[in-house]
Amino acid sequence: MNENNENNEKENSFLNKFYLYRIIYKKMAKIKEIVNSPCLFPEYERKSKIVRYIDNYKWALKYRRVNTCYNTWGLDVKNFRNSNDYLDLKNMRKQKKELGINLPEEMEKVDTALLNTKFSLIADNKFIFFTYFNSIKSGITPEILLVFKRNNILWPDTKNTTTVDFIKKLENGKYICKANTGLGGHSITLITKKNNKITLSGDNSNLTEFINSLKEDTYIIQKYVYQHKAISKLNDSSLNTLRIASVRFNQKTNFLAAMLRIGVDKNQIVDNASSGGTFVGIDLETGKLKEYGHFFNGEKTKFHPNSKVFYKDYQIPYWKETIELIEKMHPFVYGMPSIGWDIAITDDGPKIIEINADWGTKGLQIANGGLKTRWENLKKQ
Repeated sequence: MNENNENNEKENSFLNKFYLYRIIYKKMAKIKEIVNSPCLFPEYERKSKIVRYIDNYKWALKYRRVNTCYNTWGLDVKNFRNSNDYLDLKNMRKQKKELGINLPEEMEKVDTALLNTKFSLIADNKFIFFTYFNSIKSGITPEILLVFKRNNILWPDTKNTTTVDFIKKLENGKYICKANTGLGGHSITLITKKNNKITLSGDNSNLTEFINSLKEDTYIIQKYVYQHKAISKLNDSSLNTLRIASVRFNQKTNFLAAMLRIGVDKNQIVDNASSGGTFVGIDLETGKLKEYGHFFNGEKTKFHPNSKVFYKDYQIPYWKETIELIEKMHPFVYGMPSIGWDIAITDDGPKIIEINADWGTKGLQIANGGLKTRWENLKKQ
């Protein structure tokens, strides 16, 4: 028996070392790839290769992961940006889950990380988000008309009506179909009804085939949101939304950073950077756009590739009202001390498209520079 235990221990030790060396090798290979990648700020002088290696190994030792944004953030450029000013993406996610917050007295003993996870359901489930926020202030979110799973309606309670029949009975206009818990805008389809004829964005033009082709998941139909003409001027083929990160510590709402996401591909109706869209930093005080629009591949431009509208100092309409809306609404989600808000600007003011518990800092730090110092200062306020 002892001999078997010793053999098992040796085998486990070998496997542990094997996996450790494998992880180290993969990290070294990734760092090599990053160091040998081209500079995304060619107008500046780049650090030497040895310094770039040192930078990346320091980051990996500090955060136990490779900084895949090293070049994108311009940390490879001499006398340009300091890595200590930037938030590590994974470390930031961990902090957001562990942050202490002031809770109502009856909830003081609740584990903060667990509470954060429970409250993220409001962000992750679009129907719950709509129901909750609409109960607080009617009309501040896109109206959901239908929740369904393929051809079976889950909400509202309709008898002997299929999903296809429900959609066919909608009034003429535009509607959005998306996964109830979808991410990144990958599941969005535009449904247009004109002169009682229904057309769909994407490859499938037959409504019945489209509904039957959806994954075995829950989907929603919501009314289309028409954006302000000033936002549409930048790009009219997509709903271009603001991503605003707010943090609420010590019962006060503050703002970390903001950017405007703008679609580029005329065949896509989404503005997500992960789908090829561009994003521009926003000055928190004025609501004006910064100079450059960025892409995740590192490319940057001073104007939109399609509309040719220049970004610098372009004013976001209803900026003051947008900030006030977030300040008013964040306390209602007191289990989430940090929220990424996706806001559409309409002719009537801001409308909350959705909220994000696990919002990313990658794009915000590309568009606005390092946010670590501001994040740390806001936690102390």
